[in-house]
Amino acid sequence: MQQLMHEDLARAHLNQRLADAERERLGLYVLRLARARKQQRKARRHAEQVQLRLRLLAS
Repeated sequence: MQQLMHEDLARAHLNQRLADAERERLGLYVLRLARARKQQRKARRHAEQVQLRLRLLAS
């Protein structure tokens, strides 16, 4: 009986560690996604500015 209790505790501990790792992985994914979107917006603004300058030079 004691052995089963230890196994259950070990299983619960492992499940908790897996859940923590999954939350951390998801949090990092959200952070990387937010950074990528910010970088994409910055690149889009830069491209728009370059196109505007080219149009001004062409006219």
